[in-house]
Amino acid sequence: SLDKTLGLSKKIAMDLMGIGNILFKQGMFEDALKYYNRAFSTSEGVGNKKGVKDATEMIDKCLQNLGKR
Repeated sequence: SLDKTLGLSKKIAMDLMGIGNILFKQGMFEDALKYYNRAFSTSEGVGNKKGVKDATEMIDKCLQNLGKR
């Protein structure tokens, strides 16, 4: 709730997406998926529709690469 009060949730979600992107590019899809899921939850919690959309797209890409979709 402190992050929400300070307006930091969007930045945190972007940081999580950035870490996920680095891991994704390295082929570490399971690890990337964890960060994308956290970014999704953070974005959803503050109503950041773009963040939710971006995280969802990358979650789907990870699952495809892991053969789970």
